[in-house]
Amino acid sequence: MSRFHYIGSATELPLGERGSVLSAKTYNEVKNSLEYKKQREALRLQGIIPLDDIADLSHLRDEDCLVYDSEEDAAGIFIEELGYWNDEIRKHFRSPYVYRISPNWGGFSLS
Repeated sequence: MSRFHYIGSATELPLGERGSVLSAKTYNEVKNSLEYKKQREALRLQGIIPLDDIADLSHLRDEDCLVYDSEEDAAGIFIEELGYWNDEIRKHFRSPYVYRISPNWGGFSLS
């Protein structure tokens, strides 16, 4: 079973990905940082082998990798327009603009 989330708005919303905040650091800066090396060592002590030790990632370029400072910075939503065939959904909203939203990764937690 799938669950979809919708939002109504009085004004048009920009479509696509919103909310993610990229880091000012590059992939190579992160990979060579002392903090990253400490995290990798902590994983090894737990018996977890870091991906860098299993696969050769040397071919990755900075422009091919997206770097975020935290999971919260990576989180965001994706807004997409509803097609004309979604009148069954639109009838539940009073707003003139109705969109389907989904998390960029993970899921929504509503209380």
